[in-house]
Amino acid sequence: MKQQNKIDLSKQTLGALLGLSAILLGFCFPLQEAIGAHNRPFGKYDASLTFETGTTGGNCSSCQWISAIGVFDDTSAEKFKIFLAKERPSKGTYIVFHSPGGDLLSALQIGVLIKKNNLNTAIGLTAHHGEVDLYGNRGYHVIEQGECFSACAYAFLGGRTRKKSQPSGGGGQIGFHQFYEEAKNSEFSQNIDSLFKKNGYSIDQLLSGILLNYIIKVDASPKLLIRTSQISSKEMWIPEADELEELKILSPSGYSDWKLDVTETTLFMITTERDPTSSIQNIAFSCNFADRKLMFTLVFDLGRSVNSEIIDIFLNNGMEIEVGSISLKLNKSEIQSSIFEKGHLAIGFYPTRNFIELLISNGLLKVTINPASFLGFHHTEIHIRESDQAKFDIIMNSCGMKV
Repeated sequence: MKQQNKIDLSKQTLGALLGLSAILLGFCFPLQEAIGAHNRPFGKYDASLTFETGTTGGNCSSCQWISAIGVFDDTSAEKFKIFLAKERPSKGTYIVFHSPGGDLLSALQIGVLIKKNNLNTAIGLTAHHGEVDLYGNRGYHVIEQGECFSACAYAFLGGRTRKKSQPSGGGGQIGFHQFYEEAKNSEFSQNIDSLFKKNGYSIDQLLSGILLNYIIKVDASPKLLIRTSQISSKEMWIPEADELEELKILSPSGYSDWKLDVTETTLFMITTERDPTSSIQNIAFSCNFADRKLMFTLVFDLGRSVNSEIIDIFLNNGMEIEVGSISLKLNKSEIQSSIFEKGHLAIGFYPTRNFIELLISNGLLKVTINPASFLGFHHTEIHIRESDQAKFDIIMNSCGMKV
């Protein structure tokens, strides 16, 4: 019987927590935004949270996103469920937040839905570009600088990949503080607190447990809860760049250290992008043992089926390579390409000895490909550091290109 009472009490506890929306309102900071003169925001910063689809007008994988603007309240999670059921966003779609915070439990529910649907998160204010004409046409959309504070910051953590800006624009600040209990002395709060204490429960400890469990499930650092607990609800902590990385608030990005790998036919020197949403996933130098030719290769994850037509469009404008002050434009006939796995395209070329000498002396290679608006713009920088030199020497020697 005691066990049954315990279960019933747990249900009462959860019900009471869900009813504490007014108690868990995040502290709202004044809006500081710089919106283009003719751009109109999708929603109001100080009104109930709204969800809409934004677009640049193109068909690339990052050309559409979900705009989330406003204050989290007890209706927000249900509105987001309805939006997801109607719009059915694809895996990896960004939800771009601009919010002062609001209801914490609602934010956690939205964060769970974001994770469950494999969505990415970013910060920014989505706006209609240009003036509205007589017929109500608004044209395409842009993402301005935004902010994601208090409860919004916890919803942001639900992203499969978490970035300050979406590939189409945006960026801004993310801020945390203690969860807020403004009605601590109200009769309702005292009655709930009395019920909890009578049965050995603490509202604060229970909420801390819920937050810790959530932070672990979204793969952020548990140290984040310790840090936020030190910030008054009347203040806002804006993490520095090193803190964003250390506490895993943002997803890691940039390429891994170069590694040597070998198969029966080929020796590779390869680096991998740590951000799974980046279009350029792998960069490699490879030496084929049969012809001893060195090839430079980029591996793209286009997020769609790849066929010969896609390759033609992708390579139509060629590839621009920049090493130091030297710029090299490769046309379609100079680029090799191959399809492997679903949505993956490998393109490369045979570098000259002069190219290799320039790369080693400069240590930095910039690659730009701008195939077409619906496939997106691709740019990356590749570093050859002093610590990579020995590996580079091995692959050069294998291809008879000692420099």
